[in-house]
Amino acid sequence: MYALQAEPPSIAVAVTTAGALLVVAFVIGLVGDAVARRLSNPVSKYRLLYGLVVLPFALLAYVVLRSMGFGPALVGSALATDASLVGGLVADFVELLAAGLVGLAAYGPTVRGVREARDIDLSGLGVDALDAALVDVPCSCEGTVRKNPTTLDDWHESYLDRVSGTQKGILRRAVQLTRSGGRVAYATCTFAPEENEAVLDHVLAREDCRLVDVDLPLDSVPGVTVWRDEEYDPSVAHAHRVYPHHNDTGGFFVALLEVGA
Repeated sequence: MYALQAEPPSIAVAVTTAGALLVVAFVIGLVGDAVARRLSNPVSKYRLLYGLVVLPFALLAYVVLRSMGFGPALVGSALATDASLVGGLVADFVELLAAGLVGLAAYGPTVRGVREARDIDLSGLGVDALDAALVDVPCSCEGTVRKNPTTLDDWHESYLDRVSGTQKGILRRAVQLTRSGGRVAYATCTFAPEENEAVLDHVLAREDCRLVDVDLPLDSVPGVTVWRDEEYDPSVAHAHRVYPHHNDTGGFFVALLEVGA
């Protein structure tokens, strides 16, 4: 049950409360940023940034507004003194931060999954090899800009080098786990050849597999075999590039590998 505050606390109390919480939020933000910078998966990276950096500052703004008398204040007669108000505000902040961290914990499988995908094994699944695998890798998401115009706001070319390393590792592992004669589909929602044809070229040179034709029921164009003076395996032309104007959709890339060529 909430009670309305009769009059706001002094400016000194509000400033002191805001300063203390700002320090807490700043420290949490530094930790979150340091962790996020070590992740190559953009989804995990930005979820951590939102969870560990944005959340504390959003809560800080909430607490400052409360301390200045806006909105419902804390319960009961504890509002009688400035000291109890500060204590209540801090407790409220901690409670909301804990709730935010619980939500952040739900992102754990995504954060861990990208790293584990490059080293995954089939133990516990009761099979020796896969018949087929779908490899939908983390990417720069250039093909989603039509529905999400802010996608490219934080895009930087250096990111392609980092994410392509993850993509190559995941696709190689999928090929290694698939039986001879089995197939592995590789897909991204981006246009960058560094994340598409270059990844295929890397895996073709290192694993026992080959690209095969895909009967895609959509308008598309073949994969590119040359990009920025880099020549790729000619068979990457079997891949499909789907651009938004082809089918009035988002953009994506898809290729099919057969293992044990």
